[in-house]
Amino acid sequence: MAKEIVVFDSSRPEYDSKIVKVDIGTLIQTGHGGEEKWLLKFYTPEFSDVDSRTGIKSVYLDQLSSGWYKSSGLVDNSYTISTNNDSLNIRLDNSSGTYNIVLDHGTGLKGKVVANEIKRKINDIPNSVDWVDEGDPIKFCYTNCNVKYKDDKFYILSGSSGEYSGAEVSSVRVSEVSGNTCYYTLGFHLGVSSEVLSDIIIKESLLLQNYVTNTSNLIIDNNISPEDGDVFYITDDLNEDYFVCVSGSVVGNLKIQTSAFNSYIGIKNNYLAGATKIQLLKKNDPDFIPTNYTTSIDDMIKWGINNIANKIDYRDDY
Repeated sequence: MAKEIVVFDSSRPEYDSKIVKVDIGTLIQTGHGGEEKWLLKFYTPEFSDVDSRTGIKSVYLDQLSSGWYKSSGLVDNSYTISTNNDSLNIRLDNSSGTYNIVLDHGTGLKGKVVANEIKRKINDIPNSVDWVDEGDPIKFCYTNCNVKYKDDKFYILSGSSGEYSGAEVSSVRVSEVSGNTCYYTLGFHLGVSSEVLSDIIIKESLLLQNYVTNTSNLIIDNNISPEDGDVFYITDDLNEDYFVCVSGSVVGNLKIQTSAFNSYIGIKNNYLAGATKIQLLKKNDPDFIPTNYTTSIDDMIKWGINNIANKIDYRDDY
């Protein structure tokens, strides 16, 4: 039995309240070999345009991968927003424009207060004079956008669901407004995003020749193209070292720091060929949590309700 949710436009209380329905159903999806899948269904009997009686398509959800941007949490968690630090540039998904939002001013603001303000301003971007209409999918990634504050970090989540890169990307990009330091005040300058992480490939190689500590050549498989200063991890499951490859490294041969040439021993253990792996280290998420920040049924249901509710024309349809 479907659960009925009453929704309304809080900015226009004179308008009617409307109904969004949530149900569990099944669907045979393209590309799944005819297999029927259980999923959440969101739908409404309401209209997206009362005058033309235009209906709203149902939304079916079996997973939710929404692009995100997370601040670092490495700044003071009492926030002061003023004329010199009240602006951020925001771009969601594949929208052609980058939009500037200006936050309300305040002293000693709590993170949740600032997060709610960022969310309100992003949700209102399609109503701004700068908005470039690129169709409903782009519009709804802004109106459905959510912003959370947890563990001194701001999480901006796109209102869309899709891949983390490519033509159908669901992504969030936050950038600095010239001459305004809000980007730094809120810790976005040291943040990380799903789009950036999705392009990082952790590469591994097998050791092809035995390695003796304090020697300069580490011979590996040819699937890593090193650059001077790249950081690596090496292990045989008993020992491990972290090291930096130095000038002269090429595909298949990493140059290692030695006491004779660098006054430092880069790898302190011996390793056997065929029983040792080398991994090229890259930027990652320090929380070590799944790339998808929407991980609960509660979050998925809220997303689905918002997705439908933001498409409803709340004017009287009688």
